[in-house]
Amino acid sequence: MPIDSNGIWQYEETDAEATASDLLNLLATSTSDAVSDVNVRVDGLTPDTGRFDLTPSDGITVVSELNARRVGDVVEITGYVSGPFPANTNTYIVDTEGVPEALRPTGTARWGTAYLAGNLTGSALVRAEGSVGLVNPPGASAASAQFSIIYTVTS
Repeated sequence: MPIDSNGIWQYEETDAEATASDLLNLLATSTSDAVSDVNVRVDGLTPDTGRFDLTPSDGITVVSELNARRVGDVVEITGYVSGPFPANTNTYIVDTEGVPEALRPTGTARWGTAYLAGNLTGSALVRAEGSVGLVNPPGASAASAQFSIIYTVTS
């Protein structure tokens, strides 16, 4: 009784007959072996870090969140923070090296969208040195902002 390339038993006409429970046990064993192979491949991937808090820069207060998460090669940094966000200014939300190295983009900064108090739209960015910033549009200052940045990194 050979096993196919997917780890499933293949019965032949010359195989001795077995009871139903023997056949079910053989099938369960081959299926279990195949699942074990898949688990080994999945375990080799970068795991989910879960959400963890980032430390805000001086003058920035966390309203309800300032965190990061990596699942495989995808990173998400989100926040709802308050602070002085003057018009046409880049304000640091997280200082240099505040984002762990494994979550930092390489080369150019990665951009996301920010929504500021007063129905304003700005931009958020994470830089290769591990800082997170908020760019407020010209002509408008705000006291709070919600933002999300999603990007990929290489392991």
